[in-house]
Amino acid sequence: MAQGTEKAEARADAARERLREGNEPEEMYIGPADRKNQSFVTGIALTCVPLTILLLAPCVRRARRRFPRATPLRPAKGRTAKGRTAKGGAARGRPTSPRTAAGRSVLRRLLTPGLALATAAAIAVTAPLVFDRTKRGAAPLPGHEDMTARVERVAEGLAQDPVYVAPESPPVLDEAQLPRLHDRIERFGRSEGGGPVHVTVVPHLPEDASAGDEELFAAAVRSQLSKADGVGEADGVYVVADPLDGYIDVFNHGLRLDGLRLLFDVPEFISYGDDRSHEADDHLLGERLDALMTYLDESPRTDEPTSSGDPARPVSPEAENSLPPLYATDFRPGLFVGAVAALLLLGLVAGVLGIVAAVLRRRTPPVLRTQALKLAAPGKPSEAYLRRTAGTELSAADALAETDDAGWQALALAWERFDAAMYLVDGDIEGLSSPGGPRTDPATLLAVIILARGARNALDGDTDDRCCAVNPLHGPAAGRRHVRVPAQGNRRRRLSLCPLCLDAATTAPHELPERRLTLPRPAGARVPYDEMEGSPLSALRDGINHLADQVRETSPAQ
Repeated sequence: MAQGTEKAEARADAARERLREGNEPEEMYIGPADRKNQSFVTGIALTCVPLTILLLAPCVRRARRRFPRATPLRPAKGRTAKGRTAKGGAARGRPTSPRTAAGRSVLRRLLTPGLALATAAAIAVTAPLVFDRTKRGAAPLPGHEDMTARVERVAEGLAQDPVYVAPESPPVLDEAQLPRLHDRIERFGRSEGGGPVHVTVVPHLPEDASAGDEELFAAAVRSQLSKADGVGEADGVYVVADPLDGYIDVFNHGLRLDGLRLLFDVPEFISYGDDRSHEADDHLLGERLDALMTYLDESPRTDEPTSSGDPARPVSPEAENSLPPLYATDFRPGLFVGAVAALLLLGLVAGVLGIVAAVLRRRTPPVLRTQALKLAAPGKPSEAYLRRTAGTELSAADALAETDDAGWQALALAWERFDAAMYLVDGDIEGLSSPGGPRTDPATLLAVIILARGARNALDGDTDDRCCAVNPLHGPAAGRRHVRVPAQGNRRRRLSLCPLCLDAATTAPHELPERRLTLPRPAGARVPYDEMEGSPLSALRDGINHLADQVRETSPAQ
C-alpha cells in the first residue's frame, strides 16, 4: 500500500508468475480431513506391516522348502564321507550342549514375532513424530474478555432498555415502531402471568462467541443480567432478532408460559417472515415484533413457571483450532483395512510363489528334483509330502530304467527294486498325486521312496544296500557307528548313517533323536518309521534288498 498502485500491481503480477510455475509454498497447517487421512494411514500401517511379517515369513519358508534345488549334498568342510579328517585322524569338534541348542531353537521361533512387534512399536512411536501438527491455523485465539465482551455489552444495554439494537447493524426499527414496542413490552409485564421481555436485535454468525446459536446467546445474556442485578435469576421472555437474515427466536425463562410452544408453534410469519419481509431491507422486523407481542398477550398461561431448557455449550476456540488426536477418528477403520490388506497380500504372495514353484518343478529334470527333495528331507514329513516325493522318485526311476548304459547286474538290481516299488502302488504312478489313491498310507509311501531311490542308485553304479537308519530320506549310508537313537535311555545300537548324521554322531550326538524320522498316524500321533505295525519297513534295517524281498512276499500283486 505504501508503494502505490503501480508498484503493487507489478509485485502482484510477479508473484502470480512464480506460483504459475509450480513453486507454490507448502501449506503450514492442515484441516480435520487431512488429520483423518493421517489417522487412517497410521492405522493401516500399524496392522498391515506387522501382520505381513507374521504371515509371510512362514509362507516364504514353506515355499523355499518346496522349490527344487540342484545343489549336491556335500559333507562338512574338511571331512570325508566316513567322518574322518583329510589327514586321516579322527574328527574332533566341541559338541553343542542341549541347553545351547534349545536356546537357538527358541530364538529362531521368536525371531519373526519379535520383528513384527518391534515394527509395530516403531510405527506407533514414529507416526506422531511424522504427523506432528496440532493446530489448524496460526490465528491467535480469543481470550476470555473477547468471548464475553458482546454478551456484557448487550446485558448492560438491556439493564437500561428492554430493547437493545446493535449499533453496528443496519437500522430496522424506525422512530414510530420503537416507542410502540416499548409500550407493548410494558403492558405485557403488567398483565396476568406476564413478565419482563428482553428484545435483542443483534446479528448471529458461526464465527461469533456463541457459534451462531441464538438459544445459547439468550441464555448467556440472561446469566449476565442475573449477575448484574444480584437478586437471582433474570426471568423473562428473551427475543433474539437477527437483522441480517430476519429470523426471530423466542425463549421463555421463568414465566408462566409454555416454553415449547414459544419454540415451535410461533407463526411462520413471525419466526421466518414471508415474501414481503424477504424483499424488504429491514425484513419488516418492526411489524413482526409487534405481531409477536400480540401472540404473547394471547398465549395461555401455565400453573408453574417453565423454561425453554438449557442449551448445549459451543465448542471452545481451543478445540476449534486444535486437530483431533492422531489415534482417533479414522484410526480404527484403518486398523481393519490394514488387517484385510495383509491377508490380501498373503494370498497374492502365496499364489505367486505357488506358480513359481510349479513352473520350476516342471522345468527341473526328475533327477535334479529328487536331489532337491533329499536336501529338504524333513524329520516329520506329512502324508502330502510323502505322496508328492514318492511320485517324483518313481517318475525319475521310470525314466532312467529305459537306459542301457548300466551293466546287466546293475539293471537286474534296479529292476528288482523298481518292481517292488511298483507293487506297492499297483503300477499306478499317476495315482500317487490323488489323496484318495490306493495304498497311500505313510509307511507304504516311505517304502516306495526308498525303493525308487535304490533303483536309481543301482543304475548309477551305486550298489550299496543300506540307507541312513536315522532318516532314510537322507539317502545312502556312509558308515556305521554305535549311537543312542531313542530320546530316552542309554541303550546304544550300531546303525548305518548318512554323512550328515555320521558327522552329528561325533559333534552333537544329542541331536540324532531329534533327526529320527517319524510318520503320522490317523489319530494324529507320530511314531518312528521302523515301529509302524504291519509295515515292511522293519526289513529296512537289513538293507534295501531285504525290503524289496519283503514287499514282493507280502504284496497281493505277486
